[in-house]
Amino acid sequence: MRTIGLIELYAHSEVLRTYLRVMRVAGFALKVFCSQVVAKDLQAEATFQSTPHKIMRDKESRPQFIRRCRTQLEQCDLLIFITLTSNFFFFSRLRLSPPQLLIIHNGYTFLSPCPNLHFRHPLTDRLRLLRQWLKGEWFFRQRMLRNMSYLSFPSPTLQIHLQQQGLLKSYSIGPVLPFGYYEGSPQATPPKRLNIVVPGAVSEEGRSYRDICDAIRRAVPRLKQPIRLILLGRVKEQPDEMLFALLEDCDRSLFELKYYEDLVPQEEFDRQLQQADFLLLPLKKHLQFGIIREYYGYSNISGGINDWLRFGHAAIISSHYPLEPALEKLCQRYRDRAELAELIVQWVNEKTYQRMRSQAPLLLEED
Repeated sequence: MRTIGLIELYAHSEVLRTYLRVMRVAGFALKVFCSQVVAKDLQAEATFQSTPHKIMRDKESRPQFIRRCRTQLEQCDLLIFITLTSNFFFFSRLRLSPPQLLIIHNGYTFLSPCPNLHFRHPLTDRLRLLRQWLKGEWFFRQRMLRNMSYLSFPSPTLQIHLQQQGLLKSYSIGPVLPFGYYEGSPQATPPKRLNIVVPGAVSEEGRSYRDICDAIRRAVPRLKQPIRLILLGRVKEQPDEMLFALLEDCDRSLFELKYYEDLVPQEEFDRQLQQADFLLLPLKKHLQFGIIREYYGYSNISGGINDWLRFGHAAIISSHYPLEPALEKLCQRYRDRAELAELIVQWVNEKTYQRMRSQAPLLLEED
C-alpha cells in the first residue's frame, strides 16, 4: 500500500481533514505532519486521531520540525505540502527521496508576482517589497517551486487560468486536489429565526461586508420571518463599526446578529454551518495578498466555496465569481446591493433556498 505524507505547517485544518477522509477511502496509507493549531482543531476528528501523526513542539520552527521528522518523511511514497508561505530558503534546499507536491493557493503570488504588484499604501508597501528583495524571498520562492516534483491546484478553473497565462510551462503539474467535497445535506428543521451564514474571517479584504450591511437594512422591514445573520469567522477591526451600526438600525424582533471576536473552533464552525438555511458569499473581484493582487476565483480560491459545497446549501453569491456547473444550479447571483436586498427578501419570504437545496444530493453526488 502506497503511503502519502500530508504536511500542514500552518492552519488549514479543514483542508487536511478533507484529504485525510478522501485519501483513506481511496486506499492510501497516510502519515500527518502538522502544527499545533491544526492538531488542536482536529482533536475530535476520528481520521486524524487514527492516522500516525507528528506535531510541532512549542517554539519549534518549521525547518527544525522537518529536520526532526526526516526519517518518517523518507518512509513515504509521496509528500504533499498543503501550504508553504514562508521559510523559502530552507524549502528551496530541502532534499528528500520521495517526490514532493506543493498545492498553490495564490497563483499570482507564487507564479506571477511582478505584473500583479498592487500598492495600497505607497510608502510602507514599497518598503515591504524592498525588504522581501533584500531577504531574497522572491528568488528562493521560485527556487522552492523548481525544487518540487509537482505543483497542484485546488480547482480546475485556477489551473486553467494560470495555464492560459503561460505560467505553468516550467513545472510538472499534478492532479487537481479540491479543498472540499460534498458530505451530505443535514436534516432541515423549521427554525424560529432563519439562519443566514457568511463563512470566513470578517474583514473587507476579500468580502464586501458593506454590501451585506446595506442590503440587510433594505431587506429587514419587508421580511415575513425573523432572520439571524451569522458571521462565521473572527471579526477583524475594520468591520466593527459597520456591524454595530447595523444592529442599531434594524428592528431587533426581525433581525439578530451573531459574530465572533476570536478564532472560531472547528467544531463550532461545523455546527453553525450545518444549521444554516442558506449562505451569503459577498466575494470581491480581487483579493490583496500582501503586496500582490489576486484575481478571486481565477488565481486563487475562496474558502467559502468549499464551505458551501460541504453540506449542499443554497447560496447568494457575487455575479463575477466563477463556479463549477453543479454549484451554479445551487445559487443566485447579484450585481449590486439593491439586487442583493431583493434576493434576501425573496429567499426568506418565498423559501427559494429550499427548492434549490433539495437538488443538492443529485447534483453534487453526480459531480
